[in-house]
Amino acid sequence: MSIAQYIGLNYLPKGRTAEGVDCWGLVQLFYRNELHLDVPSYDDQYLNPTDRGSVSKTIIDNMGHWAKVQEQEYGDVLLFEILGLPLHTGIYIGDGDFLHAFKNTNSCIERLKSITWNRRLLGAFRWTKV
Repeated sequence: MSIAQYIGLNYLPKGRTAEGVDCWGLVQLFYRNELHLDVPSYDDQYLNPTDRGSVSKTIIDNMGHWAKVQEQEYGDVLLFEILGLPLHTGIYIGDGDFLHAFKNTNSCIERLKSITWNRRLLGAFRWTKV
């Protein structure tokens, strides 16, 4: 599994391919290529990616397919709170690091304990739907 191929991908709202991804598009791409799991795109459930309310509602409405876990493992989806809402996802890659794509930046690896992310983490989740 090579994380390098997921670093530096262009940020693209509702992007779901290596040509451009948003935070969930990166999760979907990673799950398909690395974990051989087809997780839903969810991009048809909100019209505008800048509408925080509809994006947050989409996340909340689909949490039933994800089990919250106490111990993070490689590939777990991390959910972060932005401006008081669950709005951002990343992928745990081990050693306290996660991979993510964030608005106006290319995909990158960051530390969970960084000042930017340490208080925003709502939890780690594992795909349960078969």
